[in-house]
This record gives sequence, structure tokens and C-alpha cells, in this order.
Amino acid sequence: MAITSAICNSFKAEVLQALHNFTASSGNSFKLALYTSSATLNKSTTAYSDTNEITNDAGSAYVAGGKALTNSGVTTSTVTSHTDFADLSVANGTAWTSASFTTRGCLIYNTTAVTGILDL
Repeated sequence: MAITSAICNSFKAEVLQALHNFTASSGNSFKLALYTSSATLNKSTTAYSDTNEITNDAGSAYVAGGKALTNSGVTTSTVTSHTDFADLSVANGTAWTSASFTTRGCLIYNTTAVTGILDL
């Protein structure tokens, strides 16, 4: 089992099939889930799974499925386009308070598309 940083192959195909909408105000909803070192996440991952996701041990306030992300929309420069999400932080009330867990990887996934994982 291993976690490899990658953009999932299924996401690359789904973008070309117009299954993900990154418009800031009216696009799809995305979440970030956290995983233990026992998780297998790589370019072949095709969907969110709670297998080896961290748990709410020791009152960490972690809920399966992770936290909702706020999308800032699509930005285009001369040669690239990208999307960004606001940081999860205690200051804006989106981070896990009383975080007493260890995580070894994460998965960003689309909660409103028929399919949808983005990135590891």
C-alpha cells in the first residue's frame, strides 16, 4: 500500500467529458479527505473511499468524507489555466479543531459530479 502524489487518470478523462465544473459561484462542490499510511492512493484511484481514511479518534472532530473546499474559480495565464481552493484553517473556521490525528495523504474529490476525484 502506498500513497503517490498524482493527478488521477480518471480525472483527466472526466475533464474532457465536462464532468467537473470549477466555476466559483455555481460550480460543483469539492471535499478534501484525509488518509492513513495504510491507504492506497495513486493515479489509478477512481473514486472517494473511506477505506483507510482517518477516524474520529481522540475527539479530533474529523468526519468521514473530510471537509468542504471553497473553490476560487478558474484562472488563466498566457500558457496555463488552473483552479485553486481556499486553505482550510482555524482562522476561517474550516480546519479541524482539536486536531490530534496523523494523516499521510489526502484526496480532493467532487461531491456533485456523477464521478469525480481530482488529485492526491
